[in-house]
Amino acid sequence: MATSDPAPVMSTAATRRGVSIHEDCEVTELRRVAGRAHDVHTSVGVVRADQVVVATSGYTGRLTPWLQRRIVPIGSYVIVTEPLSDELIDDIMPTRRVAADTNRVCYYFRITPDNRLLFGGRARFAVTVKESDARSGRILRRGMTEIFPQLTGTRIEYCWGGLVDMSLDQMVHAGERDGVLYSVGYSGHGVQMATHMGSVMAQMVGGASDVNPWGSLTFFPMPGHFGPPWFLPPAAPLFKFLDKVS
Repeated sequence: MATSDPAPVMSTAATRRGVSIHEDCEVTELRRVAGRAHDVHTSVGVVRADQVVVATSGYTGRLTPWLQRRIVPIGSYVIVTEPLSDELIDDIMPTRRVAADTNRVCYYFRITPDNRLLFGGRARFAVTVKESDARSGRILRRGMTEIFPQLTGTRIEYCWGGLVDMSLDQMVHAGERDGVLYSVGYSGHGVQMATHMGSVMAQMVGGASDVNPWGSLTFFPMPGHFGPPWFLPPAAPLFKFLDKVS
């Protein structure tokens, strides 16, 4: 089972519009100068920014402690099969629409343009590293064949993982805190909402104050959460149990 990263479609679109992207350049500190202006300290130098937007989802970490207490990073994993025949796809997903179940520890799946099944989900409440991703991929394979027994024996050609961010109320939260604009807390719905909030945050950077649909929501901290989410391993079996009995 090979591992791979998703294609950088959004970064390609951004660079075409003049955005400068610096890889392997970790932001280590935000030091406020005045108003929204900050000195942004990175692993390769310091840049002064007139405005800073934190939109780092499950990777927010210690950079902004106020947000860290309100965001729980949770792993999400994906496997992708070998190309499937049209007949097999007609059997398992004849409408070829994106689908997901309603469980707390959910699965989501769709057919890719080259006739593969992409199958993802929480799998394990663990940090995403290569070894963990592969283990989660094996769990996803079992889940996939439980839902689609026709895929027993189908080869898995790609597997990867990443972090999503979960807020206490599982709602998006956006606004401004200590001169830093932020949009986080997509709670598994980032494909739709992060795309929309990109447009909203661009307007907020431009000075619009009434475009934020989440401005009236109180952003509560996660009780007991001050750093790495120690409570995730025991939470996983609880959520799975609740899924079975509900």
